[in-house]
Amino acid sequence: MPGPTPGASASSIATSAVRLLTERFDRSAIDAGGFSRWRYASGMTLLWSRPEVAQYSYQGSYTNLARRLREWLPTPDADVRERYRRIVFNALVGNLDDHEKNHAVVAGPDGQFHLSPVFDLSITATSAERQLLALSFGAVGASGAEISLENLLSDCRHYGYSRGEAMALIELQWRHLDGHALEHFIELGCDEARAQKTLALMPGRRIFRDKK
Repeated sequence: MPGPTPGASASSIATSAVRLLTERFDRSAIDAGGFSRWRYASGMTLLWSRPEVAQYSYQGSYTNLARRLREWLPTPDADVRERYRRIVFNALVGNLDDHEKNHAVVAGPDGQFHLSPVFDLSITATSAERQLLALSFGAVGASGAEISLENLLSDCRHYGYSRGEAMALIELQWRHLDGHALEHFIELGCDEARAQKTLALMPGRRIFRDKK
């Protein structure tokens, strides 16, 4: 699955609408009271951290983000592999809002930058056969952002996965989603009919339907 997530809870605030409350992962309590803020850099900051390159073209892609992670992080190989696991999750559930500001690195107690927990995940429930992530991640199609099994596998080596490893990861994530997402949606207060519709419209359903 896509890695650690901040603590979260669903609650009704002032109205009958449900609000999702998430814990700040870039803050920590201090003994004197209040909170300190950890250093934080968004994916946009990372992508544009090489001005001599950025001035010539838009650098917003997972491929370029992986390159920047290798420059910023102390454990780049492990973190780039984790980045691919998150790409797979976004593709399978249809998180089409995965733009560069929804990725980040945050400093830890050791003073080093590390991948932040995943945040601002959303499912775009659409029946469209062709769906694109906000950032390109593969080598298939004009944009490289189309959600398909072929595209997920096309550039997996760039993220440290062999094709076989990547396929096993994709299958594992979808088995977990297909087997547990519905019950999780319902536990969080989602109407069962709506939850079933959302699951049915996830791109992972189409990917594994076409794979058969």
